[in-house]
Amino acid sequence: RYVYLSDFYIGKYEVTYDQWREVRSWALSNGYNFVNAGGGSNGYPVVFINWRDAMIWCNALSEKEGLAPCYTYTGNVIRNASDTNACDNSVFTITNSGYRLQTEAEWEFAARGGTISKKYIFPGSNDRNQSGWYTVNSGVLIMPIGRKIANELGIYDMYGNVWEKCTDWNSAITQGITEINPKGPASGANRSRVGESFTNDATAFSTPYEHRNISIIGNTYDDVGFRVARTKTE
Repeated sequence: RYVYLSDFYIGKYEVTYDQWREVRSWALSNGYNFVNAGGGSNGYPVVFINWRDAMIWCNALSEKEGLAPCYTYTGNVIRNASDTNACDNSVFTITNSGYRLQTEAEWEFAARGGTISKKYIFPGSNDRNQSGWYTVNSGVLIMPIGRKIANELGIYDMYGNVWEKCTDWNSAITQGITEINPKGPASGANRSRVGESFTNDATAFSTPYEHRNISIIGNTYDDVGFRVARTKTE
């Protein structure tokens, strides 16, 4: 498919546990609620959070910085933890200025090196050991952020270490079409994740930009984190 994307910002690193904890603490004092406390260590990607809580966190960070939140639920900003279907029924507004999960298309564009891509097999390199953590070089352990080389855009850990959550509902990609700012279908059964993790072996790295996976939206995982994005609105 052919994809056209509006200008956007994307995190240089995946969100770390200490960043997660700081914003979550502010959010809890300002009317937000979370299902999961999150897990990890300072300087490591935060894990053990579900999709809903990642969206909550993005909304909280947006409000904390005076930006327009991107996720709503039945017309209101997602806050209440009793809204157990919030992740199912959330409305994603890509034109707002706030923080959000990346779309699959944004991740692929950024991971490939954007408009200055050198067509590497892996983000920033043709050598998987330079680009990311997988079973052999990680010892099947999660690693701190930023220990591998950055890609052409200066973005770290776009492949390996932890999978990254996407806003998109997982669905088949339709071939031969042109899309502008695709954000997936309006509903679905599972969310998408991209980028592989420290639990994947080398064979999973043969086609890095094409390997997608699904996750049950209410589940948490020890090898799934997230990276924030923002639409450029100015």
